[in-house]
Amino acid sequence: MAILRDQTGELVWPMHRLDRPTSGVLIFGRTPEAAARMAELFRERKIEKTYYAVIRGWPAQDHFQVDRPLRGKKETSSRRDAKTDFEVVARLELPFTTQPQFATSRIAIIRCAPQSGRFHQIRRHLSGEHYPLVGDAVHGDSKFNRAFRDYWGVEGLWLKAYRLTFTHPWTGERMNLYSRWDGRWHKLFDAAGICPFS
Repeated sequence: MAILRDQTGELVWPMHRLDRPTSGVLIFGRTPEAAARMAELFRERKIEKTYYAVIRGWPAQDHFQVDRPLRGKKETSSRRDAKTDFEVVARLELPFTTQPQFATSRIAIIRCAPQSGRFHQIRRHLSGEHYPLVGDAVHGDSKFNRAFRDYWGVEGLWLKAYRLTFTHPWTGERMNLYSRWDGRWHKLFDAAGICPFS
C-alpha cells in the first residue's frame, strides 16, 4: 500500500488480498466507502476470480471441481465451505524426473475459478488432489520444485491471479480487470504452444 500511495500521491484502502508469493491483480479503493462496498461484493461472492497455475501431474479430466471445506489459518478454526473449479489448459512432459520409476515429469497449466476465498484455497485443494502447485513451499513437492527450478531457471510459486470480473457498484458497468503476464509465463506458454488470450 505504501508503494501505491507513493506512486499515486494519495491514500488507498485494500479490498481483498493475495498470498505473498502469488502474483496478479489487486483492487484498492481511493476512499474508505469504495473499499467497503467492494469488500462487500467479495464477501457476497459477486466477483468472479480467474487464476492460472502450474501443477505437477496430469489430471484425469480436463474439467474438475473440488468441493471440500477448509479450516482458516489456525488449526483450531472451524471448517468452512470451499469450492474451486479447475480446467486444464495445456499438458507438458519435461525431460527430467524426481521419481526413478519414470523417465520424464508431467506438468499441467490450469485455469482456476475459486467460488469462495479461503486461506490458501487453490493451493490446498490441488494438494489434496495430489496435484501440488509448482513452487509451493508450503503445500507442494519440494524435491520436484527444486528440479523444476533447476530445469526452468525460474524460482517462485506458479500461481497468478489473472482476472477479476464484477459489476461496478455505482455505474452498473461490467468490469474485467486483468493482470499482465511476465516473461516466465510467456516462456511457459511458448513451450506449451498456447496463447493464454484465446
